[in-house]
Amino acid sequence: MNDYLKLLAQRSRTDAPEMSSEVTEALAQLDQELATLTAQLEVEHYGPAVGLDGASEAYRLVVRCHEWQPNRPTWSLKVCDATPNCQWRATWTVQGVGRRRRARILQALPAFLSDYVQVLAAANKTERPAAQRIQEMARILSAPAAPVGHQDR
Repeated sequence: MNDYLKLLAQRSRTDAPEMSSEVTEALAQLDQELATLTAQLEVEHYGPAVGLDGASEAYRLVVRCHEWQPNRPTWSLKVCDATPNCQWRATWTVQGVGRRRRARILQALPAFLSDYVQVLAAANKTERPAAQRIQEMARILSAPAAPVGHQDR
């Protein structure tokens, strides 16, 4: 269950994360799990910027009730347009972005989840099982790399 998180953690620690179908699948698993957990918690979080080049603040990772499908609002993590007139419109899933933005998302994930844990604490939701799972996810993504020869087998 945590294998995909370990892969994301490993790839998030590099300046130029390698993009592969494994990373895309791991991001899809993260997306699916967070959709389930955030629906149980219903706590918004406006995370780090994941824009590119001169527009680094143009997009952010956001948890909220998005209308991803017409007339079907659902809680989830999406990459949202952060410009004031767009009202946090969901633009992409985390696995559906291009390679360069995917690398940016990978590098932002540890801070995103750690910050979301703080937001959940402020909302007095940390005792809920969904919040505890998000805390575990944040720990895995933020854990230091294992020394060579000491990886989990």
